[in-house]
Amino acid sequence: MDRQATAGREPGSSSNEIKHGNSIALSKSVGGVANTDLTEWIVNNKSLVEEFSMPAIGDKDGSYFIRCTGTERSNANTADIASVLILDGDKRINEDGESVSGAPDPALINEFLTKLKISHCIYSSHSNGATASELAAKGIDSGGMYGTDYHKYRVIIPCVYSPEQLPALLDYLFNELHKAGVMLAPVSENRTWSQAWYFPRVPDPERLALFKFYRHDGVALDVDQIHKD
Repeated sequence: MDRQATAGREPGSSSNEIKHGNSIALSKSVGGVANTDLTEWIVNNKSLVEEFSMPAIGDKDGSYFIRCTGTERSNANTADIASVLILDGDKRINEDGESVSGAPDPALINEFLTKLKISHCIYSSHSNGATASELAAKGIDSGGMYGTDYHKYRVIIPCVYSPEQLPALLDYLFNELHKAGVMLAPVSENRTWSQAWYFPRVPDPERLALFKFYRHDGVALDVDQIHKD
């Protein structure tokens, strides 16, 4: 079942675990990215949905998670098996084939993954809904997109894979997205194994109204088949 929840709304519950009854083993840090110390974070579908569907109000830099277990945020000190695949909804590819700040509408990503019956959730990130003046102050060219048309988010797809399998998984998803006309731009953060991913936060109460959360409980991404192909 698909769900879109805005902040302050109960996200609901489901008898199906996103990872089909299994725990999802991640790591998190309570500090900003300058703090590389990690603690184990074991979640299930319910706790994952609760964490990602209810944003805090605060600065962008703060608590974060990574895709696997570990003691320190570095490739040398993290596990070689991940529990979630993350797509950074940061940029889109325009008609000229250029990457432009501001991703496609997350509803399109949700629709695409749901059609493939892939379990996932999507939550808005801190820069979502930035105003024209905010973007101009940072020198960001968004191709005229701002406010409700300026989309930033994270796509979380629970699945178990290794660093060697990561490139094939990303290539598969982006190829399929682009064939479907959803021009999410690939970024280097997707391929960085120990990348820090911020928990959902919004800068102020006004921006809270623009926060979006999508979820679909389907089947696991077929990692072995994709990597084999």
